[in-house]
Amino acid sequence: MIRRHLAPPKKWEDKFEELEVYKCKHGNCNNPQKEGQLGRWVKSRRQANKKGQEGQVADWNERRRKLDELKFAWSVKGTNKSVNKKNSNDKKWNAKFNELEEYKK
Repeated sequence: MIRRHLAPPKKWEDKFEELEVYKCKHGNCNNPQKEGQLGRWVKSRRQANKKGQEGQVADWNERRRKLDELKFAWSVKGTNKSVNKKNSNDKKWNAKFNELEEYKK
């Protein structure tokens, strides 16, 4: 049995537009679940995709394309840790490079 929609089209479009605004403001689509309805909507998109439920929506391919174009992260597990570690490593590398530059003078 195929369900027509997990979320009514208008509601889905409204949340998608909120996500576009969030991305413009924050540079990503990783709205935390604890930050209200949009965060819960983002989490539910990821969960439904992971469970294969979004495929039950008649216009899922179009919705997926729109989210992909927005660079929606389908999985964010450990994202902040890896970004923080990379930034930390970059700072250490730059500090050592600057030391080398000073030594060469």
